[in-house]
Amino acid sequence: MTIGIVGGMGSWATVDFFRRIIAAFPAQKEWERPRVLIDNYCTMPSRVRAILYDEKKKELIADLSASVQNLIRAGADRIVLACNTSHAFLADVQKNVPESRGLMIDLIHECVISTPPPRGDSKNVFLIASEGTIAAGIYQNIFDEYGIPIENPTEDDQVQIRDFIEAVKQDQIDDAVLRKFVQFLDGGRCETVILGCTEIPVLHSMCVNRGYQSQKTVIDPLQCVIDRLVKERAESAPV
Repeated sequence: MTIGIVGGMGSWATVDFFRRIIAAFPAQKEWERPRVLIDNYCTMPSRVRAILYDEKKKELIADLSASVQNLIRAGADRIVLACNTSHAFLADVQKNVPESRGLMIDLIHECVISTPPPRGDSKNVFLIASEGTIAAGIYQNIFDEYGIPIENPTEDDQVQIRDFIEAVKQDQIDDAVLRKFVQFLDGGRCETVILGCTEIPVLHSMCVNRGYQSQKTVIDPLQCVIDRLVKERAESAPV
């Protein structure tokens, strides 16, 4: 298995994703791990602005497509767009790069098949995501197909989420940010929360490591992808 990552959306989240992939494949010898190719393409246009304002949309799709194509040429046989919002353009990328079909792992799909239906008084799952992801409806659409209601952030929620995302992008995370994030998680009525922006799992992991534990059930789409990669590699290993 050679894993290709379209990263840089943002860079710190890509670093964390790479670290987690390495940790998911423990090995006595370095060569026992899968090869990982990373295109930290941090100069491509904003995914959020492409959705909200149609700004540089064609350029963005071209850049995503070029990155995927380059990873395939370099030998990647599994490819991940390490950005939730970019999945709004997944079909466009696959149209531009037909050879990517069957190689790309859809974050959103892996998340929905790993999310248990809500039980008890809480009938929905709460989605933490960028404005672009919410506006594109990429989570809403597939979760509706699976009969799992999603609660989107309010406008006030979105302001806080934007601050959390920027704290990770700027590598400016302190205990005050972590405490505020856990309070945000625990303040919602939904018992299950989806970390639907690539920066948010970075924040959540730091909370866990420093003892700021949330009472919610958390679903991390990136972890769902890692779990699939681990399973695929185990199934393909020689007996």
